[in-house]
Amino acid sequence: MVAINCDMGEAFSIYRCGDDEGLMPLITLANVACGFHASDPRVMRRTVALAKEHGVRVGAHPSLPDREGFGRREMKLEREELTAAVIYQVGALAGFLRERGMDLSHIKPHGSLYGMAARDEQVAEAIADAADVFGVPLMGLSGTAHERVWGERGFIAEYYADLDYRPDGSLIITRVHEAFDPVESARGAVRAVTEGVTTAIDGTEIPVRADCVCVHSDTPQGGRGREGGQRGPAALSVLNHPEHEESHGPPRGHLAHPRRLLPPARPGQRSVRHRGPARGRRRRRLPRGGDEVLPPGRGGRGRDGGRVPRGERGRRGGGATGRGDRADRHRGRVKRLLVANRGEIAVRIIRAARDLGISTVAVHSTADAAAPHVRLADTAVEIGPPPAGKSYLLADAIIEAARAAGADAVHPGYGFLAERAAFAAAVADAGLIFAGPDASVIEQMGDKVRARQVAAAAGIPTMPGTSWGVTDLETALSEAARIGYPVMLKAAAGGGGRGIRVVDDEAGLRGAFGTASKEAASAFGDGRMYLERYIRRARHVEVQVLGDGADVVHLGERECSLQRRRQKMVEEAPAPGIDPDLRAAMTAAAVRLAREVGYRSAGTVEFLVDDETHEFFFIEMNTRIQVEHPTTELVTGLDLVAEQLRVAAGERLRLRQEEVVARGWAIEFRVCAEDPERDFLPAPGRVGRVVLPSGPWVRVDTWLESDSAVPPFYDSLLAKVVVWGEDRPGAIRRSRRALAELTVDGIPTTAGLCAELLDEPWFATGAFHTGTLEQWLPDRRKAAR
Repeated sequence: MVAINCDMGEAFSIYRCGDDEGLMPLITLANVACGFHASDPRVMRRTVALAKEHGVRVGAHPSLPDREGFGRREMKLEREELTAAVIYQVGALAGFLRERGMDLSHIKPHGSLYGMAARDEQVAEAIADAADVFGVPLMGLSGTAHERVWGERGFIAEYYADLDYRPDGSLIITRVHEAFDPVESARGAVRAVTEGVTTAIDGTEIPVRADCVCVHSDTPQGGRGREGGQRGPAALSVLNHPEHEESHGPPRGHLAHPRRLLPPARPGQRSVRHRGPARGRRRRRLPRGGDEVLPPGRGGRGRDGGRVPRGERGRRGGGATGRGDRADRHRGRVKRLLVANRGEIAVRIIRAARDLGISTVAVHSTADAAAPHVRLADTAVEIGPPPAGKSYLLADAIIEAARAAGADAVHPGYGFLAERAAFAAAVADAGLIFAGPDASVIEQMGDKVRARQVAAAAGIPTMPGTSWGVTDLETALSEAARIGYPVMLKAAAGGGGRGIRVVDDEAGLRGAFGTASKEAASAFGDGRMYLERYIRRARHVEVQVLGDGADVVHLGERECSLQRRRQKMVEEAPAPGIDPDLRAAMTAAAVRLAREVGYRSAGTVEFLVDDETHEFFFIEMNTRIQVEHPTTELVTGLDLVAEQLRVAAGERLRLRQEEVVARGWAIEFRVCAEDPERDFLPAPGRVGRVVLPSGPWVRVDTWLESDSAVPPFYDSLLAKVVVWGEDRPGAIRRSRRALAELTVDGIPTTAGLCAELLDEPWFATGAFHTGTLEQWLPDRRKAAR
């Protein structure tokens, strides 16, 4: 059984929120509203009594002193003032609990206080001071300031079953699933708790820590709601008994199980639409699939989405050879290609296929029915409702669509299923060509530990560090001498910043080791320390490779250091500040690694470069086409997607290494539907006028059009503005012109921020690293005030 928490007892003026009576028997922990945003003491007292009746533990749910806005408006308070406000509210609930002979279980902030504490460690500290008064743990989101600050005091990590996550792991608090399904959400929640992963709104898989699951009671999706019926109780019943779903009765109507192969066509419309004079009249009958329910792990969300059991696949042996031999049997001329993606990359792949004379099949969710990639393709197949977990991540639906549409190959693009070995294997087992590396290679390089082992075996530098917890100073000194200073000390048994020290030499290590170890022991009950080389100024540089399974060439490197929360914003090729010797060593290492695994297709080997020592270290290999591939295309004159398709069809590489010549400089800017002035809050909505830049050596990869809608279900990327110049100064000048020509009316974007970067001295000189953007953004906000 999974521990479930729910916000309870919320009242505002004459309004009541949620179905406390209906949900209380189904939960483990109740977060009872206890103050400014829910100021009815009678409701609070009644909720405590209800919790005791059902044996539910009670935690406090305090808010900012925002009575008019129900605690959802951000307010600026001094630390002592905020601590006092929280103590005041929690104390009221503690009194009602004492009246019933109950103890306070935990504290979970409400509304904007929750969000502020996730971002701001000072706010989190103020709340922690209040929790110390009552001696209880705090509940919040892993990977945020909640965990960093509260982890040392006792921390309960929660997963939201009825809200969405961004790719960086942050929660979209203000928007609930558009299409909520209790079975789907319950399985996702169980997976978050047991496996530590979930699927973000753009389809990418992200790590989460979850000790319990939160389902809201004050939304149609979570509880009673005006239109929601009994969706909350249904979801909680499934969540409590995921292995006995049938005992609660099958979901009905819009809650019917979403795991179907292909959706039924609407009246007057075919599920598969064909275009062109020759194909336009051909009608194909497709399986309805509406009554089919796939077992857990088949076509669902997460790492195992679309996994086909080995016994069903007829896998011959293990390792690269068995998989490669099977994939080879299907290689041959590609005549019809299904593009298993959406947005700009789907448009890009369709155009490359058309240039090669290959007809194309688009797949789309109902939200993308009118999208450009659907109109560009020769055939379109609708595969499910808007959420990626019910459409673009359903491997079985995509493979069935390929069969129904007569495709002989599948290109995954990037994101979604692109780096899932199970999907590549299922495509091959269906007798289709996978336009990417073999499944065994995806599996091998997708495992960070195995990838590092392969890299080390190939003689490629990996980040020096210990592989175990060090318990004594003498061993630490010996390992530090081997690793090389500066060294970072980390608590082997925990996180949240506790026990971390950076030391520059032996004297610093002698002074810091004992203190850091004691701090770790106090926080986690374990004083073991992990040592790792510390790079003060690191650059993120990646090398593009292209292989045919026997030979490999590199197409140069790209600079990817300008990142925010590990999301790249600007990329360029080549990388500034990389001298010829370092470039030669890195590209040779990338080729060596790709050859080591028999790489077939386009891929990227990523390195971390010490800006001071010019050492480089292997990070990972991306076994797909990259978002930033256009920069390499502009400096080499090669179509990487076309090369992928040629290799997938069984062709050998068409060029030797000496034939790869890079000319000039290319810079790519990611224009996203995000508001930089509101901490990059995603900004889906209706777009008015769109004007795209053009002219010499300006390229725009996009799906965006005037009078179109940006859906809230996927990645926020609108367009990639890519420019080329004879040298870097020339490329920067052309970038200014291109970004000035770009117009997107109706929603905020990051285009203006990209233009600002061009005027920064550190950008002009190329003197930046992976921390530069994160350091610059707060300074920019302060200067704007």
